[in-house]
Amino acid sequence: MSDTTRTYEATQQNNNLTAHDPLEKDFSHGNGFHLDGNMDSDQALRRIRTAGSISISPELFEKIYLSPQNKVSGDLRKTFGNPTPLALVGFLLSLSPLSCDLMGWRGAGGSGAAGTGAYYFFGGLLMVLGGVGEFIIGNTFPFVVFTSFGAFWLGFAATLQPLYNAWGAYSPNPAEPALGLTTVGFQSSF
Repeated sequence: MSDTTRTYEATQQNNNLTAHDPLEKDFSHGNGFHLDGNMDSDQALRRIRTAGSISISPELFEKIYLSPQNKVSGDLRKTFGNPTPLALVGFLLSLSPLSCDLMGWRGAGGSGAAGTGAYYFFGGLLMVLGGVGEFIIGNTFPFVVFTSFGAFWLGFAATLQPLYNAWGAYSPNPAEPALGLTTVGFQSSF
């Protein structure tokens, strides 16, 4: 008899439980049981245990699910440095001033227009460079994440750049296009 057949039969016969303590998963027949506070932990675990469960070590879990093998040919990982910190620094150094502006810390405002340079060069440039570095060493997912966020920061900076006059269409007075920054239409669209 194979191991699979033995396991199946043991599961069907509930051999891992006592005869007067069946494993009942269908509570619709009215003769089932419920786990409650009056039951000790050993009895509760015995009632909900299944024969098909396995346990793995935390190290194996991390190796399988959190750090899967990435088959990359060549020695680029040994040649280049890790580009991830570059992209993360770009993200943090552009998000921090924007957060302060949007929360109005110490009188900040203007929808973050004062940080346009940080959005272009920290958020956009560093994140795109970090994403391209991830692409070179074969990390597809970080490449997509970092270049997508880099493109967001470049678009965000361009929206706040006076040259593009993105807020001018929302200004109630065409002679003063900067008034468009404070309108509800621009804020909602932005």
